[in-house]
Amino acid sequence: MRKGENPGSWIFTWHEYDLDLTNVFLSLQELMNEGARLKTGLDRDTYLDRIRSLTEHYCDTHGIDLAYHLQHGGLIIPSDDPIYELFLALAILTRDRNKLRPFLAHQQKNYSGQHSFADLMEFRVYELMDKYRPFDIPAEQQSILMKWVEEQHAKDRPRMIADKSQKKPGRKKEPLTAEQVFHSPSEQEQIMQLLRQKEVINADGTWVGFSSTPSEITVLIEVLIERGFVKRNPKTILGRFFCSLFSIRLSDRSLRNESQASRDHRKEYEKIIPMRRDVVSDESGASGNR
Repeated sequence: MRKGENPGSWIFTWHEYDLDLTNVFLSLQELMNEGARLKTGLDRDTYLDRIRSLTEHYCDTHGIDLAYHLQHGGLIIPSDDPIYELFLALAILTRDRNKLRPFLAHQQKNYSGQHSFADLMEFRVYELMDKYRPFDIPAEQQSILMKWVEEQHAKDRPRMIADKSQKKPGRKKEPLTAEQVFHSPSEQEQIMQLLRQKEVINADGTWVGFSSTPSEITVLIEVLIERGFVKRNPKTILGRFFCSLFSIRLSDRSLRNESQASRDHRKEYEKIIPMRRDVVSDESGASGNR
């Protein structure tokens, strides 16, 4: 429901397995109030404040009445929204283990993204679960998720083999262009200017960073995705684009795996990169909340 609207003019219907943003936040809050052992160095209030801030930003961007939905639920995130991946990861962490498979099946059925849903779970959502998991021990949900992913790949494998046998050898996939990564040239220049001002890159655009570890670039990419400046693409392919942009040489393995030294500088990038204010159109926001 949008701010200022009469609740009586809305009829809210949603499925139990839809991705309800407010339900995710409240479930996290409840779990962390139950005395579970948190990761070393993680402050409960700081963590919850960060998740709430992301929730408030989403609502402010779309003019949504957060107070209403915290009380009544029904704040459904469409799968083409940049915040979908993070809150899907958090939803899996807080989901009843016995209902996790039906939840994944429902999300897969209604997924409207460009990439394979199983690949999204394996290479993006699992990684976000590991990064944002507040508890000291790995969540059982992560194990269930990977077993589910393996089952989906097993289903797809015969079809993929059949498809390959019918296809002629083709050229290697072309690298991403700036138009496929950024929403506009002006936003790309905005990011470049911010990085130059903080001396993350040189005046000529070559990489400097905060440490001597080039894989630190993976942290910058994560923050750019979370703040809405970068379009959804597989992490390794995005990494190749930014390595080329900043004249860095890194293997695909290095792009997939962040070092502790890289993670230590995450807060620095969060200070540099602002939230993008027009992540999705009003029309997209409305379609996910009626």
